[in-house]
Amino acid sequence: MLKSRRKKNEETKRRFEAIKDLMSTFAMSTVAVVAAVTLIPASPKAEIIKAVSLNEEIVYQVNVTDEDNALDLSTLYVVIENQLEYYEQSISLGENSGYFDSLAYDTEYRLSVYGSKGFGQERLDTVMVTTQEKVG
Repeated sequence: MLKSRRKKNEETKRRFEAIKDLMSTFAMSTVAVVAAVTLIPASPKAEIIKAVSLNEEIVYQVNVTDEDNALDLSTLYVVIENQLEYYEQSISLGENSGYFDSLAYDTEYRLSVYGSKGFGQERLDTVMVTTQEKVG
């Protein structure tokens, strides 16, 4: 009888330890998720509001927001590129507008907004734009 009571006590103790380990793991996972959600800054957002193509110009309007100040503002650029050409202009937070001129006629370009959070340039938004044909 003493042996069976001892076995029951040991079994109860093992169950208690197993439950304690599970609860500890659950608590650590919860803390990790909460820390990741609250401490990792939100990604900055860029929106190309408008991109208008003319004969050899592309006019753009973009809006960049960064609520958690995660961006290095010196790395914020609007880029227009294709296989043969690459041009960039620096911009700031908020609404920006500008243009790229002396582009090739009837050519497709990718207009993108880039910025860095400290881990290299990240493309925040992009659109494809084609310049118009040469008239005459």
